[in-house]
Amino acid sequence: GVETTTGPLGQGLANAVGMAVAEKLMAARFNKGDHTLVDHRTWCFVGDGKIAERNEHILTISAITGQGLDELATRISTHLTRDIIEDDLHLPYAEGRARAWLFEQGVVNGETQQEDGSLFHLRWSAKQKAQFEKSFGASYPAV
Repeated sequence: GVETTTGPLGQGLANAVGMAVAEKLMAARFNKGDHTLVDHRTWCFVGDGKIAERNEHILTISAITGQGLDELATRISTHLTRDIIEDDLHLPYAEGRARAWLFEQGVVNGETQQEDGSLFHLRWSAKQKAQFEKSFGASYPAV
């Protein structure tokens, strides 16, 4: 990730807007078909509580007391766990590319070796599942 800090008031927000715009432009240019190269979020921590008063999606966090950190942790946790599907998937040993993709995506929660292949215990999003099925086919049985 990239982290920046700025000096004068207002510069951090402008910096975050620039990063968010760059993210959208890069995604439009480099994300082709089922290859998603740019897929991340831009977060902005702003020190002006007046901005937060006008928008319910913006949190204020006190650097002195830590007030607001619990709400931030809750929102991040909710964002990271939404649309998570828990699946079991059987892959024959010959499907090394598919196995590598699962590990590269970080969706493997467990793996059990069987006589004819591996049984994977997965935690993935609907988007990741669709991407897997598009890349490797939907012919692998979910158990």
